[in-house]
Amino acid sequence: MEYILSLPIISLSKAFLQVVIIAILLYKVYTLTKGTPAFGAIKLFLAITLTVFATRLLSLDVFSYFIDMIFVPLIVLVIVLYSNDIRHCINMGSILKSRKKSKVQISDDNIRSILEAAYSLSAIGRGALIVLPRNIDVQKIIDTGVKIDANISTNMILTIFDHDTPFHDGAIVIQKDKIVSASCYLPLSEQSNIKQTLGTRHRAALGLSEISDAIIIVVSEETKKVSICFNGEIHYGLAKDQAMHIVKLYTNSAEDAFSSFIPNEEDSGLRPRGD
Repeated sequence: MEYILSLPIISLSKAFLQVVIIAILLYKVYTLTKGTPAFGAIKLFLAITLTVFATRLLSLDVFSYFIDMIFVPLIVLVIVLYSNDIRHCINMGSILKSRKKSKVQISDDNIRSILEAAYSLSAIGRGALIVLPRNIDVQKIIDTGVKIDANISTNMILTIFDHDTPFHDGAIVIQKDKIVSASCYLPLSEQSNIKQTLGTRHRAALGLSEISDAIIIVVSEETKKVSICFNGEIHYGLAKDQAMHIVKLYTNSAEDAFSSFIPNEEDSGLRPRGD
């Protein structure tokens, strides 16, 4: 502390300016990551960084020596433990940048046809995955399936997910009022707090929503419920009017869609934190 008091006013001003800049950067990181899976990693990283800064400021030589020895291994450990969450945060950063670039071109009539098919499938206990991409490219997902380039209709979607067709186990991808691909493979989510009652379809939908800004409609074969995944979250067991509301808003702003619809905690497919 004596060292700080002995500094000239210019040096103190520079130090203050640097502290303000760092505080602003930390606040930006906080606001961008709050509520995301990467928030835990960011908090731990900041705690380590602040500890290092405090030991230097207070001239705690022994503690500083100890921190110097474990700092790099600690950072590596944080990156390894939270690698999936950090990747998700980076992907969400790309989504935030691209959010204003374009709007999804799906007409209201086709949205109705998609949801009519989804709820018809749920009524007869037939599973389905329907992917509606936004701005993040999902070409790698499209390439895993069979390209069909078909017009959107309730009957077409029902036919694709019929058990007698070879496409019913995968997902369909819809872009610009066309069903561009069927029988697509989606990456499974690696989140650990997903309800055990949710099956592979829900995990696959959640997995794609973690690495893209797509909205994925899931129809459960077991529970006959329709859910929607977006931004690493699953909103489970939606009524038809709720789903219609979300998907219509999604064509303008997915953020608005989910801020205007907040499901009850028991409706979410994710366990509440702390369970």
